[in-house]
Amino acid sequence: MDHLASSAASAEIQGRAKKIRKGMHEINFCAFSHFLADVFNELASLSCVLQKNDLILPQAISALRKTVMVLQAMQETPQRGGMLCQFMECLQGQEEISFQGVPLSGDVTGMQQRLQRNVTSVITTTVEAINTRFGSLINEDSEDYSAVNCMKIFHHDTCPENTNELVDYGNDQLEALMEHFRHVLTRHVAV
Repeated sequence: MDHLASSAASAEIQGRAKKIRKGMHEINFCAFSHFLADVFNELASLSCVLQKNDLILPQAISALRKTVMVLQAMQETPQRGGMLCQFMECLQGQEEISFQGVPLSGDVTGMQQRLQRNVTSVITTTVEAINTRFGSLINEDSEDYSAVNCMKIFHHDTCPENTNELVDYGNDQLEALMEHFRHVLTRHVAV
């Protein structure tokens, strides 16, 4: 930005570059950027799990719930060892606020209040998006949750080891699945 601010051909581009540079040197911008890095790191981990070729339903559900839980925890306190936590540690004890040798404008107390509003907004929006996309897997209030939950009977890790329990294992879930998909199962039956 420094290069554009001083050497751009038009005054308009120079003015925009100076405004962007000024914004990038504000403590609020730096703190929010570090918070976003933590959020994107968590979402990247979820994405890697969901893209596995050998992914099974219980793993997906577990990863989704973990991600929502971690994101909601970030709303209360910065992620331990995360980028925002490291940034906040760098600011402690400094008379003149700077990060990696770059002086920052703004004050820490005002930054924390503004950052908290932005964190709440981002976390709320992100969790809502996850719930919208994957609600049938993780929301018990979802219309399709029970059908998806019944699919666990087909995973060998959920089968009981006791042979007496194995006799009736999954009967109720199978009936629930048949009822849920009744219209599909009976649609092409000749009467």
